[in-house]
Amino acid sequence: PSQASLEISPDPFSPDGDGMDDLAGINISLPTTHATINIKIFDIQGRLVKYLINNEFSGSQRTIFWDGKNDEGLNCRIGIYIVYLEAVDDKNEVILREKKTVVLATKL
Repeated sequence: PSQASLEISPDPFSPDGDGMDDLAGINISLPTTHATINIKIFDIQGRLVKYLINNEFSGSQRTIFWDGKNDEGLNCRIGIYIVYLEAVDDKNEVILREKKTVVLATKL
């Protein structure tokens, strides 16, 4: 649906603890008020590094933050990451399935 979207900001982000751009905000907009979402973060080679959201309820608008850490709590390396979102409505129909990239960087 045209009302469904996935946006990531800031891009790039730099989770270095300086208080600026430390988190990537993953903004979801859905055309329904009842959905279940999954968000996974993959490295550029396609390896799963973080299962950010696993079958959680979401309303029509939601922002989830990624701190640049993997599932073990370790800092991910600088580079390009793929954010994969799948949203399913209460009838088990897919509302949105989308991929976006985000760059994890350091300050120069």
